[in-house]
Amino acid sequence: MLNNKKILIWAVVIVLLGIAVYVLVSSNMGELKELTEEEKIEDFRYMYDIMKENYPHFYSIEKMYGYDWLGHKEEFEKEIRETKDNMEFFHTLNAILMNKLHDPHTGVFVPTGYKEFLDTIKQYKLADETFGSYKKMFKRSENKYKDWDEIFAKTYLDNYVKIDDIETNIYSRNIIDTQILEQNKIAYLKVSSFSIDCSYGQKMYNKEKEEIIDFLKNVKHYPYLIIDISGNGGGSSIYWLETIIDPLLNQELSEVKYENICIVRGGDYSMKYFEKAHPDIRENKIEKLKCYSSMPKEVKENFQYYRIDKVDNSVLPSRNPIGFSGKIFLIIDENVFSAADEFAMFCKQSGFATLVGCNTKGSGGNGTMFIGLPNSGLIVRAELEMLLNEDGTSHFETGTVPDIEIEKDDVGDYNIKVMKEIINMIHSEETEK
Repeated sequence: MLNNKKILIWAVVIVLLGIAVYVLVSSNMGELKELTEEEKIEDFRYMYDIMKENYPHFYSIEKMYGYDWLGHKEEFEKEIRETKDNMEFFHTLNAILMNKLHDPHTGVFVPTGYKEFLDTIKQYKLADETFGSYKKMFKRSENKYKDWDEIFAKTYLDNYVKIDDIETNIYSRNIIDTQILEQNKIAYLKVSSFSIDCSYGQKMYNKEKEEIIDFLKNVKHYPYLIIDISGNGGGSSIYWLETIIDPLLNQELSEVKYENICIVRGGDYSMKYFEKAHPDIRENKIEKLKCYSSMPKEVKENFQYYRIDKVDNSVLPSRNPIGFSGKIFLIIDENVFSAADEFAMFCKQSGFATLVGCNTKGSGGNGTMFIGLPNSGLIVRAELEMLLNEDGTSHFETGTVPDIEIEKDDVGDYNIKVMKEIINMIHSEETEK
């Protein structure tokens, strides 16, 4: 009888342990419930503390906009407490990041953005090498993002494509414009975005790539090509490497100068991920940089390490030049950002094209950190690096400076104004010949 009692007790203990483990796993990996005020505040504070030690642009934002983001913690918490449901919490948190920091690279992943990021890592070796260390974090949020997907679908009804429908959804866009401005002399190519539809099987990207390369082949004998990326908010650098650089770049790699210096603050949270992609980063102290003496005091006090981001054989595409040997002009404006800004930087440093227009919006660099929030399962994306100009100033503040600056005003179409200036320059150049 005693043995039976012991067996019964152990059976109960095992069942209780099983329930405890199930509850623990479910709380971390399971479905999303309506968040309490305390859970929302816990998520916010978790994110805030990581941002405080790792985000690179607080000094620049205060300098540019007169706004001390870190100093508004209590105000942000009040906004979070006042949210009535999960969807309102999402938008409030996202606004605290994107609207207050003026940084399009920093915000909360929507469900489809979450899916697209994972698909990009799966399809591109370069993306996996850079961001692959975050895979486990994204996996932990998988179930909760499925629930967020349902919330978004109920909120936006027919205007939202659910994660499971991405592959079969009919997806179209019109981001390519090609024109012949002067027969046998001036060709024009506009690309409004460098985004690649990874979650759509790259159907649109492959179509656009073929369209661009066919056009470039048809105008390869033209002496002048205008490429217009004004308004292009970025996407993937793979886009411009494969569709523009690959067919047009005729120089030997040794002649291409393209490298950038990025500095990082070195917070514990980001470094445990960052070091996996850049294992020697701690050897590169910012004091070694030539521009160190000219850096602002705030930068010297808050940043520890640097890395050099360059284009080499591992980044450049297969290089199948079409034989174009003409002159290239690149139109830029203040809306050019991220991968599009990187293209502008490449063109300027390498001499691939002459930049015409006004300063780009700029960006921090390729380094990105992701923060998985403990209760909501939401993932925050934030810039991790400060990209430096040659003089040690922040590229986030200046953007890429054009070779030929065209002042922007409120009268008329700026793109037409810039194109007229370029055409006038071409005609003047032809006359001088």
